[in-house]
Amino acid sequence: MISILYSLLAIAAVSDLKYSKVSNEITLMILICALIMIVFEHSLMPDQSYQFSVMALVMTLLVCLPGFIYKVFGAADVKILLIISLLTPLSLMLDILLYAFIAFMLYWCIAVRDTKVHAPFIPSLLVGMGIAVWLA
Repeated sequence: MISILYSLLAIAAVSDLKYSKVSNEITLMILICALIMIVFEHSLMPDQSYQFSVMALVMTLLVCLPGFIYKVFGAADVKILLIISLLTPLSLMLDILLYAFIAFMLYWCIAVRDTKVHAPFIPSLLVGMGIAVWLA
């Protein structure tokens, strides 16, 4: 199930890179995959059971909502970050966000460098999630 989640995130990342938007159908499929993982108590971290963390959800909201209000994050970025925060404990969510922001900063410095161009965040989120889960 984790591989399906990563595959759906990869599809969302490619869509974000190509078209600068992610369809609601892809986001809905990611949500359904996450809900199935919650029901069957799968976790993103191997050899651990599912653990819901309200603090991970609240912290993600505190990071995402100001970014969404000031048009730094898109709606798909916020939705996918909230879906991922449902699956992770607080420590893993902090790691995911840290690595995602580092990957985004590197991508922006190398490829974009223009303040008027919106760089896609979901590919950076995919990289950050992969690194955080791999290191955990």
